Amino acid sequence: MDNEGHKLNDAEKTEWSEERSKTSVSGLNLSRRRLVRGAAVIAPLVLTLRSGALAAASCTGAKVITVFETNGKVSNTTGLVDGDICVTNFNTCPTSPESKIIGGVSDGTFKASSQKCSGTVSSGPVAILSSQSATSLFNPAG
Repeated sequence: MDNEGHKLNDAEKTEWSEERSKTSVSGLNLSRRRLVRGAAVIAPLVLTLRSGALAAASCTGAKVITVFETNGKVSNTTGLVDGDICVTNFNTCPTSPESKIIGGVSDGTFKASSQKCSGTVSSGPVAILSSQSATSLFNPAG
């Protein structure tokens, strides 16, 4: 019988069954499309939240966070060696502001003999990182 209660012969039953099957498949495809669209809308939000959490946890350890003296020398050189990386324009990590930074701009390398950085900035705050820490900071995927 069809939806209206009429009796169907074998050929009509087959045709009616195929029609009904197509309708349910297209309904299923529509449901899948809605699910995919919903996921596509939500995914950027989830990724943004996740990357924000990762950024907060991605503080990089600095050997020294100090300032340049008026003559351009680094004021605290304890533990620094030639080739350490000078970083300016950074933010300190909220959980360890005295020893960790987030972001910044690489501004040359430290020279122990002159106690200066080879970059262009010679005033304000400076963080000195080992080359390994600098690599982690500036190339987080590598």
